[in-house]
Amino acid sequence: CSAAVVIGAGEARRRWACACGAPPACTGCGASPYHYHAQCRDVQTLRARWLAWLQGGREAYRNLERRAAREATAQQKALREALARHAELEGDEDWKAANCRVCPRCRSAVEKVGGCNTIVCGQNAHGGNRQPGCGHRFNWQDARPYVARVGRAPRLTAHTQPALARQGAVSGRGVRHLFAQCALCGSGGKCILGPRFRCIHCQ
Repeated sequence: CSAAVVIGAGEARRRWACACGAPPACTGCGASPYHYHAQCRDVQTLRARWLAWLQGGREAYRNLERRAAREATAQQKALREALARHAELEGDEDWKAANCRVCPRCRSAVEKVGGCNTIVCGQNAHGGNRQPGCGHRFNWQDARPYVARVGRAPRLTAHTQPALARQGAVSGRGVRHLFAQCALCGSGGKCILGPRFRCIHCQ
């Protein structure tokens, strides 16, 4: 939809849910779903590590290749779709950085498609083609270039995936998480032994 959220200067990131029903997103990096337990710069790296664990780390750790393949299919698909959406967002931000400037009043990205350097935010300088904008008139040459605001996601390649999987297979082996029990099995009244995961999207 065309709705927008206005973020104050220096305001911390937060969860924002649009009235249109779209999944809640982060006001800092645009990632969806919102990440409660990770900084914006770490989200894609954590997703990549989790995907690597699903693709090989878990099987190597517990030798559960068949079972893991069935359980991980839906999660792998969701993660790949999330990374693909982030890649599309990166492309959009790169395009705006190369072709747009920022309205001095409302900070919206404005594209100049031709004509003189007189720009009206939200419409053609001589009227028509109305779009969301504040209507402020300014000179294209004086406006600041648009700066991309989305962090780069790590690229999962055939070379990096096995390395991440091997790292996930050995990290946490034999570690005791004192005073922490599994929410599913209860750990039999004992602490968790081995790798422990925490979803960055759950409160």
